[in-house]
Amino acid sequence: MDNGSPRGSIFGDSSGFHGDNMGGVYIKSTDDMVYFDGEVDFSNATISRLKISAVEGVQNKLNSLQNEIGEIRGDLFNGLSINAII
Repeated sequence: MDNGSPRGSIFGDSSGFHGDNMGGVYIKSTDDMVYFDGEVDFSNATISRLKISAVEGVQNKLNSLQNEIGEIRGDLFNGLSINAII
């Protein structure tokens, strides 16, 4: 409540844990990290202040994986015999 007016709510029900507010919602730990365990869905969110190094690390791993898959496909294709007569 803010000056007698409802500003937000926090509750749990059969579909999950809910936290709503008419202003910002802050999750902060002053002594340690904030951890998420399980699926985190940001598909309808605007994300700000995300450190680019975190995104770059994931992107580098994806690029490396795509390169490895490409090499495997190339090796497989080069190793195939099409319409071969033995």
